[in-house]
Amino acid sequence: MHPAKWRETIDPFELDYHHFRLTEILGYPHAGNDVFHAKGIYQQQETEVYIKVARQQGADIRREIDTILKLNLELAPEIIDYDQNREQQNIR
Repeated sequence: MHPAKWRETIDPFELDYHHFRLTEILGYPHAGNDVFHAKGIYQQQETEVYIKVARQQGADIRREIDTILKLNLELAPEIIDYDQNREQQNIR
């Protein structure tokens, strides 16, 4: 279980999702960026995800996306949606 909201964040319901529909925020993990533990619909099924949004220019989420996409491990998270312009990603 993640803590309740502990600082001001962007509104994750206002993000431009392409393959995911956010339905509920479950918690707010502590992180340097805005991170949300959430539920939503992906490929017509309810799933739990983590949504990560850069709080600062130097967050380099793009590098995280590239690294995760290159990993060929069962334990690596699956990136189901991301916005390269906003450096936002949804990880399942």
